[in-house]
Amino acid sequence: MEMRYNTEVNLRKGTEEALARKKEEVEKLKLQVVNLKIKHENMCIKADDLESKYQSELILNKSLINNTEKQVCETVKRITNFLQDSNASIERDNALKLVHEITKKHEDMCIKAKEFENKYKNKLILTKALTKEKEELEKVKGLIIESYKINASVMEKERDNALKLVDELTTTKIIESFICPISQEVMKDPQLTADGYTYEAEAIASWFNTGHNTSPMTNLKLSHTNLVPNRALGSAIQELV
Repeated sequence: MEMRYNTEVNLRKGTEEALARKKEEVEKLKLQVVNLKIKHENMCIKADDLESKYQSELILNKSLINNTEKQVCETVKRITNFLQDSNASIERDNALKLVHEITKKHEDMCIKAKEFENKYKNKLILTKALTKEKEELEKVKGLIIESYKINASVMEKERDNALKLVDELTTTKIIESFICPISQEVMKDPQLTADGYTYEAEAIASWFNTGHNTSPMTNLKLSHTNLVPNRALGSAIQELV
């Protein structure tokens, strides 16, 4: 009986430990989600800073390009007017050189503006990827929380069922062991005989006094008719009955 009782207690303990481990795993997953969310928010902040910087540079570059185009137009106009004077050949060459330099600068500015535009497009792609990642993280977080709720509910239900089963088994087994096989009543003075079974003292004594020297349970002859008080069982009966 004591071995069965210990087994049932270990079953209850194992159920509670399994529930505790499951809760610990869920807490670790929740912590990982929080860390990923913090990392994602930091990346979004950096992306916003880059976007602000790129927009400022884009506005500056557009302004420089517009100014350069105006200068080119004004210079070309002046040169055109100047070239109409046939006596200005040297000044014309210098003016053409100046036009070439200004044109070259303008082309360089256009190339830089194009490069910046490509960087800005890449930044937009990164921002969209971060947004998508955030949405996926939120979905994962929702799934983890939902899984935790379901698993916790299932584990608690299993634990309650196991505890209920343990209580039922314990109560049934204890009550059965309290009953005398002869009198079929709860024993007051349990006595252990040579067959390994326990009987009520008055009932087994009456059995022996009527000339029986066999086991009431197995009907086999007993090696002796000495009675040994089963104090452990007696204490359990007094405690629970």
